[in-house]
Amino acid sequence: MAKFQQLKCFVTIVEKGSINKAAEELFMSQPTMSRTLKALEDEIGRPLLLRKNQGIVPTREGNVLYIAAKSILSQMSVIDKLKNLHIDDIVSELNVAVYALYCSNKVFWDFYDECRADNIQLNLQEMTIEPLLESVSTGHSEIGVAVILESELGGIQKAAKNRGVEIEILAEGPLYLHIGERNPFYGKETVRMRDMLNSTLLTLPFDSFSGLRKYMMIGDVFIQDFSRIMMVDNYRVLASMLKHTNGIQLGNQWQAEDMKKFGIESKMVEDCSIKNYLAILKNSQVDILSLSGQKFIESFKRYYLGGGE
Repeated sequence: MAKFQQLKCFVTIVEKGSINKAAEELFMSQPTMSRTLKALEDEIGRPLLLRKNQGIVPTREGNVLYIAAKSILSQMSVIDKLKNLHIDDIVSELNVAVYALYCSNKVFWDFYDECRADNIQLNLQEMTIEPLLESVSTGHSEIGVAVILESELGGIQKAAKNRGVEIEILAEGPLYLHIGERNPFYGKETVRMRDMLNSTLLTLPFDSFSGLRKYMMIGDVFIQDFSRIMMVDNYRVLASMLKHTNGIQLGNQWQAEDMKKFGIESKMVEDCSIKNYLAILKNSQVDILSLSGQKFIESFKRYYLGGGE
């Protein structure tokens, strides 16, 4: 089997087009380089290089070997990096599950600036709270972020504890209403839910926890009083629907700034004392988060607890 040093010599000769230049590059003598090449050709059983006026060029077999050798040497370089660097300098993978929050792009820009890895893979999935708990519990998602209604909080905390998931409450705030310019109440300072009953209620899909929202009363209106409800499982699509229809969405203060970029207003609801809680969820069985996970949480808290800067 061809040795690593033989492949390295061969690749360098091809790239330099000269045995002498390759020997200089690798700090070897020309005779040693020639013997190394000869041993490789003997092992392969056919010539790998041709000597022409313009220098040394690979044969057809040599060109195939060159491509394979480059791949092998590239993979070996990763092993060399592992010897000298922390794994987080080489590769960074982070899985984040999100529920009921239009997560600001600024969080990810900040995370990108803080992440030092050469190869970064960020997987962001929007889901309802029940699969989010499962995803964090099983380790599929290292971090979950969620906005939880106070009526849901107790049940979610109990379920989280049973599944080994820790919930960190970062902040609390009132229930907001998001509406676009096609809604007749766009531009009003405050709104009443009863005035919204002719609008389409846009909402994330319900599950066993968020299904309680269907029976929630806001002012003197139940959610089920709306004659038209549309469920959308993607926040960017939901924001687009708010912008281009008369629809409304029950939301929160933490996404108000980002909704504004879509021309969507975020309003306080009259006669409503319902609270939202902004939370981060982690697997309580994991003592230390990955560096990527730590950096994401730092970026998340910096944005949402620091005024969105």
